[in-house]
Amino acid sequence: MLSENKSFDRLILLSLLTVQTFLFYNFYHREIAWCPPQNFDQTVFLTEAYQLQERILSNGLVEIAKAAVWSNGHPSGAALPIEGTLLSLIFGQGRFPLLLVNFVGFAILQVSIFYTTRSVWGNRAYGYIALGLILCQITPWFWAGCLFAGHCCRVCLDLCNRRLRKTSRSRSR
Repeated sequence: MLSENKSFDRLILLSLLTVQTFLFYNFYHREIAWCPPQNFDQTVFLTEAYQLQERILSNGLVEIAKAAVWSNGHPSGAALPIEGTLLSLIFGQGRFPLLLVNFVGFAILQVSIFYTTRSVWGNRAYGYIALGLILCQITPWFWAGCLFAGHCCRVCLDLCNRRLRKTSRSRSR
């Protein structure tokens, strides 16, 4: 049975995000870092983020406001180059911090879904089920996540099955 300690959930989520971070870092260095961007939207995003970073280094942070107000025609959206630029100012130059934007968003999604479902339904098993379902969504496209996401889904379904058995036993008494 799962521990009722709240730090247990944090430890599980932190472990999950740590494994995903290592997988992302490995995938970046093996598949992305050595080749130029493959698609138009990636090229535009990277170019806009690099230009914004140069303007910020030259003129200060006021360039972020200018980029947000006077931007138009972004294939990836107006916020993505701004977020990528901020991450590249924090973590250093290169493509890795720019591509980290989507990964950070995915990590925030996982944590928020877990805590939201846990608080709405009052049981952490539902949080793990929702988290497993999110991880299963990337299975067809993310090469390294197939086994990991499948295992998470199996664990979540096992937790759900145990919960249903426990509920049916208590109702039969």
